[in-house]
Amino acid sequence: MTRGRSRPVLALATFFSALLSLSACSSGSDLMDYKAAATEYDHAAEQLKLPKGSEKFPGLPKPEQKTKYQKGVGLVQAQYYWQCAWEKEWLTAQEKGGTRADAALTELKKAPRMEYMSKEHLDDQGRSDFSAYLDRAELGDPSGFQMDYTANCQSAGRG
Repeated sequence: MTRGRSRPVLALATFFSALLSLSACSSGSDLMDYKAAATEYDHAAEQLKLPKGSEKFPGLPKPEQKTKYQKGVGLVQAQYYWQCAWEKEWLTAQEKGGTRADAALTELKKAPRMEYMSKEHLDDQGRSDFSAYLDRAELGDPSGFQMDYTANCQSAGRG
């Protein structure tokens, strides 16, 4: 059981680390400065709806030193914040059931069609894990989203 739990955490940690680092194989056109990445984040956040009463999008964290970002990092960070906010909403509401839980699950069902879940941004295992979490949630089982939220959303200002 422990092995399965560490896989999504490791995949996401590797994913975000790769996006934030300057890659030797990236061309100059694939890279942008903080201002451009923050603008990308803000634009993505404007397109997303958060649960009622949740905290606003925090913005892309400002680095302590000059950093180059791969195109897409702002979008991915905003969309992942969105996912964490809706996971939290569903986890909070699902025991009571009702419209809030249904609305949260409806929002989370949009994730597989979003860019941050594409093959360009997330590996097959990450997409498969999320799909399994959705399947469990539809049956009323919070274990997948609870594991993901605890491992990936409670730090770094997500959700």
